[in-house]
Amino acid sequence: MSNEGLISGMKMQVTTQDNQQIDGRAKSQFRRGQSGNPSGKTLTLAVHGSLLDHFRQVHGREPGVVEALNLRTASKLVAKAQAPGVNAEQATRCANTVSRLLVSLGLHSRTPPRPGAKPARSLPTIRDYAASKVSSP
Repeated sequence: MSNEGLISGMKMQVTTQDNQQIDGRAKSQFRRGQSGNPSGKTLTLAVHGSLLDHFRQVHGREPGVVEALNLRTASKLVAKAQAPGVNAEQATRCANTVSRLLVSLGLHSRTPPRPGAKPARSLPTIRDYAASKVSSP
């Protein structure tokens, strides 16, 4: 028995394909080859810059090695929590970790400050301390 009998005995259904997918596509606001992010600055870099500025403002110094690593980690987690496709559980875990990192860096407190409370005292940097010892007789 040949395959021709089996194939000819079945009814083949032929459908025409519409070009809806191509024609129905939304037109992009960017030309081909043009970046959707012309500044090139990612969300992680923007958050890191903001956290770094806030750290300098609060502490009046540059962050140490471990502090810089914690700032970088916090900025990556903030970007991850805001990324599309992240479910609520992952976003909550990221937010909790960021909160703990910011508390350890002295950029966030677990309890809101009392009205009229004095800001926490920041310690001088080693450079400032050494300069004060050299200049005093």
